[in-house]
Amino acid sequence: MFEGREISTDLLAVSAVCAGIYVVLRLTKQNGVKGNGKRYPPSLPVLSLFGAILRGGMSVLPDFFMKSAEKLGPIFSFKVGKRMVVVLNGYDTIFGAMVRQSETFADRGSVWTEENVINAERRGIAFTQYDERFRKYHKQVISILKEFGFGIERVTETRILQEVESMNVEILKQNGRPFDSKWTITFATANVVMSILFGKNFEQNSPKNHSALIKNASDCLESMDLTLNMAPVVRFLPVFRKKIDLLRLSSENLLKAIEVGIAMIKSSNSEPSFIGRFLEIEGSNYNHKDLLFVLRDLCLGGTETVSSTLQWAVVELANHPEVQDRFQRELDEMVPGDRLPSLDDKQRLIYSEAVILEVYRQHTIAPFFVLHAPLKDTKLLEYDIPKGCVIVPNGYSAHMDPKIWGDPENFRPERFLDKDNKIINSQKVIAFGLGKRSCIGEILGRQSTFLFMTSLCQRFTIRPPEGQSRISVTEVISLTTSPSHFEVRLIPRVKSI
Repeated sequence: MFEGREISTDLLAVSAVCAGIYVVLRLTKQNGVKGNGKRYPPSLPVLSLFGAILRGGMSVLPDFFMKSAEKLGPIFSFKVGKRMVVVLNGYDTIFGAMVRQSETFADRGSVWTEENVINAERRGIAFTQYDERFRKYHKQVISILKEFGFGIERVTETRILQEVESMNVEILKQNGRPFDSKWTITFATANVVMSILFGKNFEQNSPKNHSALIKNASDCLESMDLTLNMAPVVRFLPVFRKKIDLLRLSSENLLKAIEVGIAMIKSSNSEPSFIGRFLEIEGSNYNHKDLLFVLRDLCLGGTETVSSTLQWAVVELANHPEVQDRFQRELDEMVPGDRLPSLDDKQRLIYSEAVILEVYRQHTIAPFFVLHAPLKDTKLLEYDIPKGCVIVPNGYSAHMDPKIWGDPENFRPERFLDKDNKIINSQKVIAFGLGKRSCIGEILGRQSTFLFMTSLCQRFTIRPPEGQSRISVTEVISLTTSPSHFEVRLIPRVKSI
């Protein structure tokens, strides 16, 4: 009896919230996106948008926006309250804004979750506005990373291959049995960045803190539902309240773990690290909060992108054994002996590169990048785009455009090969974003993906669990796109030649 009352109360609360949001959206619809002498992008009916969010949350929005573009054109807008959101669809449209007008579209504008949940002062480099503080730390981060070999193949390769070997050891412990590979992959790929930020001995000296960093960075990313930033009114729905609570908790735990790492390096700064170098440059009067959130953004960026890509690769290769066989034959032929693949091999591993590009394309890791905003009033195509509005580049639409890819729903690496077996159309894959606010770790991300993926396929045969013909997953979309829970068999293999 009491349980029924609780359910009724919950349903009543949800109904009241939905009714309130419905009224807001109706008023918004009546107001519309007024021209005021300007030609703004066509309006998307906000009630249809809200219906899509209620049906599937963030996960349905990339495809919903793409289908809406078929009716409204590549640029359209909607307004919730005073917030105007402009959605960009298709490669040419996104390229026109993010590259041809890169300075204009370099701002972040209003980010509700940052301002109201986890980072009220908008510090760091990922979500901050395009101002002097951003430019200072962006330049400094790149400079320090270069000192640690960022972009230098030999140095970077050594760091990555150390983690590849560690991952292989963990996989071998499974002895070919089905297992959930998520955390084995995530810890190995994240360690490449963590060893730079906190030093190579950080994991050994503070294992609990090291685990907390990676686990909470992953949880934080999974809770960053961009729907809250496009339409903050949905925060009143129970499902979004839960996400907000998890985002706040995981963010607090992540910052606590980073604080421990900073304190450890301050007390014994004998090992080279990003933190140590930052403190040297800034001196004793450094801004502690700025360092804290710069590190937070680097931890977030280093935790999920390569890991999610590799998890998707495992799923696709398990489900397409013919692709995996060709991939492995090329590796066996081009990488002699028992050594792991190196970056020097990349120019010869053409099919491997095509497979990686197809994984990037099929599963857009950051479907909406991080939301942008124009620094001034501007024009895009024939439309007026006002300063400060929220810009949503729908990268998914660029990767799933049938005009470019023909059959985008199919996993087919050969689409990136011409008749002479050379790579084509790679520039149309925008997995790391475009323009001035593209992913700062793109070079490292591409190198890590190549080395982890080729090494994994060289050493293991990837198969679904016994009794399954394929691995069935769904896309879980937050700030990034990851596969839902799955198990896989990674069976040690002997090279065919």
